[in-house]
Amino acid sequence: MAFIRAPADSPDNVLPPWHSLDVLVQDPVKEEDCVMYKVVLCSKKSGEELHCVRRRYREFSEVLKVLKGKVGGGKLPPVPGKQTFGRFSASFIEERRKGLQAVLQAVKDIQILNETPEFLGFLELYGGGGYMKKLGAKTVAFRDPFKLRYFRVEATDFEYYERMGGTMKGKIPLVGAKVVDCEMYPNSLCIMGAKLPRTYVLCARSQEELVRWKRLLESVTG
Repeated sequence: MAFIRAPADSPDNVLPPWHSLDVLVQDPVKEEDCVMYKVVLCSKKSGEELHCVRRRYREFSEVLKVLKGKVGGGKLPPVPGKQTFGRFSASFIEERRKGLQAVLQAVKDIQILNETPEFLGFLELYGGGGYMKKLGAKTVAFRDPFKLRYFRVEATDFEYYERMGGTMKGKIPLVGAKVVDCEMYPNSLCIMGAKLPRTYVLCARSQEELVRWKRLLESVTG
């Protein structure tokens, strides 16, 4: 099966089958309060990099916890744990990188896991889920009006959850809806329509992610 990361009518953006790919974790970069790792999908045959995203440890831990719950922990290598002291040391970061790569490689080779919205969303592949900020229906003074939610498309609804694998908080019907850019906030879009109770404002983490979300939503809304 090919995994699309662009609209279905863009054949240049279709990834090869999983068995012909490697998932690598590379280039750890220290930031203020975390280490960001580069997750790469590359061709086993040529080594060509086909797709990449950057993720922090917490994002690895969260998605792997959900995936382990789907198959039982014994089918996947152990996820590297947390460490309070020395977590920015070169040796610890390297051991964590190796461990995270081993788990992702195992997930990639298990069919019931590599097609899940959680895994596809973690990799930012078209058809998966992921996080965006959602503007609340009511604005409360001195509070951030946005809440971070995990979104995924299920049939013709855009469902949002408290967190990946958590409680569903609601859903936005997409049939007959319209997706437009929102100029009030950076990297944001609006979902509006006559059948919706209100206009929904959602913010992605980057312009690149925003483009992916719009493509996914527009594949449903038409």
